[in-house]
Amino acid sequence: MYLRIGSFKASRDCLEQIANLFEADVCKRFAFCEGFIGYDGYIEKEKSMFVGISKWQSMECLEKSSGVAKYALSHCKELGAIIVGEPLILKEKFVF
Repeated sequence: MYLRIGSFKASRDCLEQIANLFEADVCKRFAFCEGFIGYDGYIEKEKSMFVGISKWQSMECLEKSSGVAKYALSHCKELGAIIVGEPLILKEKFVF
């Protein structure tokens, strides 16, 4: 499994809008992509951050979903979010 982890800093009001965007729109777009396993979204209110983790069967599938990821980044910026660094791409090593 491969993960793409994106982090956004935003106002507290914007955090809920970002979470709603991913749940109502972005995740549905990812679901149409081959190899999509799932998505987890997290809010850290004290630091005003949203962290999203998409899960993929292979690196190829993750890479093919980049159009949806770019769509999400664009819409988060429109909501006033700031992208924190570059998205992390991780390969699962083990599960305990």
